[in-house]
Amino acid sequence: MALVLGTVVSTWQAVRARRAEHTALSERQRAEEALSTAQEVMDRFLTRVANVDLQNVPQMEHLRKELLHDALEFQEGFLAQRGDDPRLRYRAAVAYSQVAHIHYLLGEYTAAEASRRNAITLLEQCVRHWEDSELYRERLVDETRRLATTFSETARLGEAEDAFRRALEMARSLLSDFPRSMSGPRQVAAACDRLSLVVQLQGRLPEALRIRQQAVAMHERIIASSPAPENQRPLVESLRRLAGLLVDADRVEEGDAAIRRAIRLAEALTEEFPERAAYWEEVAVNHGFLAGHLQAAGREEEAVEARRRAIAILRRLSDEEPESQRYRSKQAAGYYELAVNHSRSIPLQESQLAIRALKKAMELSGEDRASDFLVMSMAEASLGNTEEALRRYERGVAILQEGGVHSDTEDALRFHEEAAVLLGLEEASKE
Repeated sequence: MALVLGTVVSTWQAVRARRAEHTALSERQRAEEALSTAQEVMDRFLTRVANVDLQNVPQMEHLRKELLHDALEFQEGFLAQRGDDPRLRYRAAVAYSQVAHIHYLLGEYTAAEASRRNAITLLEQCVRHWEDSELYRERLVDETRRLATTFSETARLGEAEDAFRRALEMARSLLSDFPRSMSGPRQVAAACDRLSLVVQLQGRLPEALRIRQQAVAMHERIIASSPAPENQRPLVESLRRLAGLLVDADRVEEGDAAIRRAIRLAEALTEEFPERAAYWEEVAVNHGFLAGHLQAAGREEEAVEARRRAIAILRRLSDEEPESQRYRSKQAAGYYELAVNHSRSIPLQESQLAIRALKKAMELSGEDRASDFLVMSMAEASLGNTEEALRRYERGVAILQEGGVHSDTEDALRFHEEAAVLLGLEEASKE
């Protein structure tokens, strides 16, 4: 009897232990599921805050920062409580990534870099333990590329190049190990896109051209498998950058073909999705690039036509979104191009339109952009306002010399040279 009783007690204890273990497991699973849901909500929130032009509406910028600080507090609270739990290593990495993105949106690049490095460390641990996980490896490539972007935007181009090359190497390994997945091609294309730009900014144009051609080839491979519009737009942008490199390499006909192909692809997107402003903006930007190419080739009438096409699109977008600084800045740049580059056939009142558009754009903007000041400088110079033109020029150059790769860097570098020529400061632009 004692033996039977002991067996029953032991069995009951084992049952209770299994129940407790199951309960703990269920609670942990529920906690992880809840955390996963919270992080998905956070991702959607950060995407919306990043994409909406609140920074172009001065009275809303304070609200935007408050929302970001609230999100930061939420994520840091999680990391303080659960960030060292090995079972939640991947979730902690995602949280660190979100914290890094919040710091990035707030312009806190040092804090963004530290959080990004924490995310990378945790993801490297995940990859070592689960080498066959495509999810962990893809996320590691993402975070490495984002760290490289932080370097580039703080004028650390050498570190940016090294990090982009690491991301590219991992992306190619991902492509090799998961050949049927789209994650590998997308990661390779994205790494090549950014690496080409960083190499170009360091003056190694032939190498930048080779990398850009690899990016275009990978984008084409992606579209061959999945011609979705979100896959076509990156190809449009990469083709435009390829066209610029080809023209710089004196391969003008190839550059012309590349930019015209980019325009055709962008226009096809607007025909299929006429309500999407981003696709119309792509058409305008590419027409503007084509105009510059045609002007350099001495084909002035064609250049004027392309420039006016770009301005007409940007003017319509500005009317539809009157609080958007981006459209007004690009519209003003287009007016400048007409006023100065084509001054023999375009009346100089275009400069006045450029100044009005730029003043409105700068009023709406939450930041000082080098390209805005340099375009303003050229417009003022074309009207004979030399003193004001020099003041705007000096401010634009000062911003440009702060370094980094920003959305307007390429335009700013070009406008710097053109403004220097117009003001008789050619030597200064070469320093």
